Amino acid sequence: MSPSNEPVVLHEFHPKNMPFRRLGASGLRVPVFSLGGWLTLGGSVVGDPVKEIIKTAFDAGINMFDTAEVYSAGKSELEMGRVIKELGLRRTDLVITTKIFWGTRKGPNDGGLSRKHIIEGTKESLKRLGMDYVDVIFAHRPDNTVPMEEIVRAFNWVIDQGWAFYWATSEWSAREIEEAFHVAEKLNLAGPIAEQCQHHMFHRERPEKEYDPLYRKYGLGTTTWSSLASGLLTGKYNDGIPEGSRFATTAMFKNTVESLQTEEGKEKIRKVKELTKLAADELQTTPAALALAWVAKNPNTSTVILGASTAEQLRDNLKAVEVLPRLTPEILEKIEGILKNKPSPPVVLAASICTKGGKAVISRQFRDMTRARIESLLASFPKVIPANTQHTSVETSDVRYVYQPLEDLYILLITNKASNILQDIDTLHLFARVVSDLCRSADEREILKNSFELLGAFDEIVSMGYRENVNLLQVRNVLEMESHEEKIQEIIARNKEAEAKEELKRRAKQLEMQRREQQRRAAGTGGSSYLSSGNSMYSPVPRFEAPETPVPITRTTSTAAARPPAFKGTGMKLGGKKTKQAELIDALGGDVAARVATSDISVPPTPSASSQPQSSAAPKHDGRGSLPEVQTESVHIAIKESISLSLLRDGGVESMELKGDMNLQISDAALAHLRIALSSPPTDFGGNALQFKQHPNVAKFAPGQERVVALKDPARAFPVGQTLTVLKWRYAGTDESNVPLSINCWPSPSNDGTCEVSIEYELENENVTLYDVIISIPLPTGSYPTVSSHTGEWSLDPGLHSLAWSIPRISATDETRSGSMIFTVGGDDASAFFPVQVTFVGQGSLAGVVVASVSKVEGEDVPAFSVDAVVSTEEYLVV
Repeated sequence: MSPSNEPVVLHEFHPKNMPFRRLGASGLRVPVFSLGGWLTLGGSVVGDPVKEIIKTAFDAGINMFDTAEVYSAGKSELEMGRVIKELGLRRTDLVITTKIFWGTRKGPNDGGLSRKHIIEGTKESLKRLGMDYVDVIFAHRPDNTVPMEEIVRAFNWVIDQGWAFYWATSEWSAREIEEAFHVAEKLNLAGPIAEQCQHHMFHRERPEKEYDPLYRKYGLGTTTWSSLASGLLTGKYNDGIPEGSRFATTAMFKNTVESLQTEEGKEKIRKVKELTKLAADELQTTPAALALAWVAKNPNTSTVILGASTAEQLRDNLKAVEVLPRLTPEILEKIEGILKNKPSPPVVLAASICTKGGKAVISRQFRDMTRARIESLLASFPKVIPANTQHTSVETSDVRYVYQPLEDLYILLITNKASNILQDIDTLHLFARVVSDLCRSADEREILKNSFELLGAFDEIVSMGYRENVNLLQVRNVLEMESHEEKIQEIIARNKEAEAKEELKRRAKQLEMQRREQQRRAAGTGGSSYLSSGNSMYSPVPRFEAPETPVPITRTTSTAAARPPAFKGTGMKLGGKKTKQAELIDALGGDVAARVATSDISVPPTPSASSQPQSSAAPKHDGRGSLPEVQTESVHIAIKESISLSLLRDGGVESMELKGDMNLQISDAALAHLRIALSSPPTDFGGNALQFKQHPNVAKFAPGQERVVALKDPARAFPVGQTLTVLKWRYAGTDESNVPLSINCWPSPSNDGTCEVSIEYELENENVTLYDVIISIPLPTGSYPTVSSHTGEWSLDPGLHSLAWSIPRISATDETRSGSMIFTVGGDDASAFFPVQVTFVGQGSLAGVVVASVSKVEGEDVPAFSVDAVVSTEEYLVV
C-alpha cells in the first residue's frame, strides 16, 4: 500500500474563508462544507471532470473528501485516489474518510461488520485509494448480526495498526450508538466520534431529536449528507421534473418522484417555492445555498457533505459559506414558519408507581390530564406488556410506556410518542434511584409512607412535562431544603456555642480560683475552727470540670463531719439530679445562662481556629507565619526564596521559577572583614539552569571549587549596620525532579452523580521544612464534601466555595513527609476540582544554598553567626 516514492506537492492548501469545526469531541478539525463522492465521483462523473471538481473544492478551502467502498463498486475510491495523486496534494493537508459495510463482492464475508470484513475491507479501500491510512473509517450501517464488542474491538484494531485515526458510524440509531459507547467504555477502547446521517429541511427527527442526548452526553459530531434532499431543495423541481435531471434519469428516485404527486409531496413543493422567494428577497441567494447554510447553522453539525456533478454546480453550492453568517434568528424564525415541522420536544405525561395489575400507588401528572385518564392509562399498561421479553418500553397508538420492575410494583413513565427514548430511559433510572434512596424497601406501605418526598422528587426531575438537568445529589439537596447560606449559619452557630462553652469554663476557673483564695485567707486568719463550723457563712461554689483537683481540707473539730448522712442509698428524686454544668450556670446567673441557651449577638462572633473557614483559598503569609524565630547574632545572614510553580494535573510541570537572594547584616565592625563558605548542595537542584549573580563588589564563584561569598578586594570590609544583598540566584524550567512538594489530585466520578476525590502530597525536597501548608481544592457549585479520611485539618471556605486542607508542618524526617485526604462530593465534572492552590512558608533553601561556615579573611572563625533561611510561595498551582 505504501507509495514507493514521496509524491511531489504541486498545490499548497489555504483555507480561504472556509470555517472549520472540531469533528465531535475529537481534536480533528474539518471544514464546515466537505465533498462527497456518492453517485458522482467514479459513477456519473469520471476522468478529467473529477479532477476539476476536486481542485475547485480544494481551492475553495475544502480539504475533507468522503467516499465509501460501495460507491460505484469501489470506483469512487479509485478516482479520488488517482486525482489526489495527479493534483499533487499533500496527504497531511487532507482529511480522507471512507465507509465499510456493503463490500464490493457478494461473498458471505464480503459485507457487514464482522471483524474479518472490517479489517479486510479497510485494507482493500486503502489499496484503491493508494494511501497508507484514512483519517476516519465509518461503519456504513449497523449490523445486528454481529456482537457490538466484536465491532468496537475491530475498529480499534484498525486504529492501532495506523490504518485510521478515528472511527465513526453512519445511519445508526441512537440506541445502537449508545451501546457502542457503553461497550467501548467498558473495554477502555475508543468509541465513535461522529455519525454520518441524513439531515435536511424535510428530514429532522433523527439528527435534531433522537441524537440530542448523544450530543450532550458524548459530544457526538455529525457529517450530514443529502442536505438538498437529493436536489428537491434546489428549486429545480418547483414546476415539474426537468429532462436530464437526477429524478428523470436515475431509477433509484422513482419512489421519490411518485411521492411528489401525493398531497404531502405537493405540500413540500409549495414550501420549497416559499423558501425560494425568501432566499431571493431576504438574502439575495439561491434556495440551494439557503438549504445548505441552514443545515450548517445547526450547532451539532460538524460538516455538510456536498455532492456535485460539475465544478460550476459546486461553486454555486459554496455560496452557502457567504449565507451562513447572515442567517439571523429572525431569518431562522421565518424558515420555521414556512417548514412547520420542527421536532416536538419530548414530554413526560405522568410518572407513577403502580401494582402489577395497573392500580396506582402514587402518581403525578405533569400535563393537564384528568384523574380518570391517568387511571385508564395505568389500567391499560399491564395488558400491553409483551410476555417473556427484556424490553423496558412499549407503545400504543397514543402514548409510550417506559417502565422498570420494582419487586412487586412497577415504576412507570407515560410519555408522548415524540419523546426521546434514550432520555426517557435515563429519566426512569433517575426516578428508580430516588425511590431506592428514599425508601428502605419497595413495598407498597413504604412507598405510601414516603409519598410526599417521592412526589416532591418527581417534581424536581420533571417540570411541566420536561426533564430538568438534575442528578440524584441535587434532588437530595433540594429535598433536605438546605442551602449554602444555611450551612454557613449552622457553622457560625456551632462556633458561637463552642465559644460560649469556653467562656463558661473560663468563668468556672475564675470562680474556683476565688474560692481557693478565700479558703487560703480563712485558713491563715481564723484557723481550723472557722472552717469546721457547720454554720459557716461561706458557701462553696459548685465546680464545673475544674482543671485541677483542689487540695482536700481536713475538718478537725467539726461534729457535723462525724454525723452520718440522713439518707443512705439513692431514693427517687423528683426532677432528677442537675448536672455540674447546670449547677454552675445557675450559680453564674442569668447573663451566662442566656448566652449559652441562645448564643445571642453578645457572644464574640469569631469562630474557633479549628473550625473557622479560611477567608481565602490562598492566603498570603504575613511575615514568618509559624516559622521558628532565629536569634540574631553580630553576623546575620538572611536567605530568602520565593517559588512560582504550575503543575499539570496529569503529571509534568507547566512552568516553574525560583528566585532567591542572600542578605548580610553585620553589627560588629570587628567582624566586617569576613568570608562565607557555602556547603555543597546535597542534590543538584536545577543543574546548569540554576544561575547565580553576585554583588558587583563580591567575587564570582570559581568553577569546580568551593562556593565562597567574599569581597573581591580582601582589604575592604562589608558595610556595618545595614543590610547588603551579596548573592542572588534564579531557576526557570520544567524539570519535574525540582518540584519541592508534589500534589496528586485524583477525582473519580461515579454513576450516582457524586465524585470521590483522593488528594495526596509528598515532600520531595529534603532541604526544607514547610509550615502553615494550605492546599485549597475548589468544589462544584452547591455541593459540600464528606471527608472520609485525612491528615492535618480541613475547613470550608464559604467565599470561594473550596475545601482548605491545612497541615501545620511537613518535614522530611518524620511521618508528616507525606499525607492524604479522601472526600466525596456531589458532581461528576473532574475539571471542577482544579486549579488546586497551595501556600506555605518554609525553613531552608530549595536551591540548597546552605552556609557551612563564616570566617574572618585572616582565617579565624567567627565565634557566632546566625542564618535565617525562608522560602515562600508566590503562586503554586495544579492546573
